[in-house]
Amino acid sequence: MVKSLSSVLIDNVMGTEVGQRGGETPRRRRPNYVLRYTLEGHKKSISSVKFSPCGKFLASSSADKSIRIWTTEGKFVRVLEGHTQGLSDLSWSSDSKYICSASDDKTVKLWEVETGTLLKELAGHTNYVLCVNFNPPSNLIVSGSFDETIRLWDVRTGRCLNVINAHGDPVSAVHFNRDGSLIVSSSYDGIVRIFETATGSCVKSLLGDDNPPVIPKQPPTPSATEALRAPCLRPFNARCPLSCFLRTESLFSVEAWTTRFVCGIMNKERS
Repeated sequence: MVKSLSSVLIDNVMGTEVGQRGGETPRRRRPNYVLRYTLEGHKKSISSVKFSPCGKFLASSSADKSIRIWTTEGKFVRVLEGHTQGLSDLSWSSDSKYICSASDDKTVKLWEVETGTLLKELAGHTNYVLCVNFNPPSNLIVSGSFDETIRLWDVRTGRCLNVINAHGDPVSAVHFNRDGSLIVSSSYDGIVRIFETATGSCVKSLLGDDNPPVIPKQPPTPSATEALRAPCLRPFNARCPLSCFLRTESLFSVEAWTTRFVCGIMNKERS
């Protein structure tokens, strides 16, 4: 019997076999994860790790001020160095040729992946840069900062196109929609906001009555990369939009923070 697309997705994602239509009783399946590779090299905590859109590489950023690029077979490719403080986030361009990075040194940097060349330094934020993303065509970069603003950058010229006073607390995540016409941001103020890319106008603010801010407005010490790692500041079960920061537990998979400076690639095998 051929499963429908919806039941295949449920089976893969939820680990549940759906069979009500055939009179069968639903049964729970436990996923079986197998560690394929462990990638070592960073000297301090890893803040972000992302696969390239082409699916051949992954990049990891760290508080050790570097980005490391690996193949999905676990082979180290190169290290990107140039920031003067730890990194909080990185993003791949849609063609997998470039990476942009966000750092505590208040800059966003643009790198060429093939050569490891630093192409541009985007300066303008007045505090730690916490998050960064390319738009779908990868001709624009959006960054969010502890200075509570969002900045929009032109990739070709490196010029800041717009500064959006987005939130009343640090901006924790930024992202474009599929066609790049909208930017969504989240913040410690407990609010998700949607902006028009062209004008910077806020078109929607999303805030629930039972969704208070996570922390009071206060500067971190000694640095954003270290302070944001404290459980009291970022409880992973808090009902707050902190989507660019992950768990504080001492796990070593690609989805979690690490205290042993190791990231692992997990492979799910069907039982």
